[in-house]
Amino acid sequence: MNDRRYAGFLSNNNPGYIQFQKNKDGNYRWQHIEVNVNEAFSVFAPEPLLFLIVTNEENKIAKMQVSVNGQEIEQEFTPYKASVTWMSPPKTGKSHYSYKYYDKDGELIYYFK
Repeated sequence: MNDRRYAGFLSNNNPGYIQFQKNKDGNYRWQHIEVNVNEAFSVFAPEPLLFLIVTNEENKIAKMQVSVNGQEIEQEFTPYKASVTWMSPPKTGKSHYSYKYYDKDGELIYYFK
């Protein structure tokens, strides 16, 4: 993303990401790191309107639905597998978000408004 680079990772099985920023010499230097402890599914927002989702092998979530001002997008995941996924919600100006998480059988696990 422009002069920034991101990498999702697991640290002792905890989801995280690291951000690098390009310096004046053209080299990338560490700028930010974040790890969520004791989570199997973590959503990070390193850029406005851009989600970085990192999962470990304990993740039960198979689908995430994000609703922004009535516009809905979905992202599927492979449960019980470590992964890194980028997700871009719709750009709608002032936003009201809601999130739904489903398991592999389509059962609602969690709803956040």
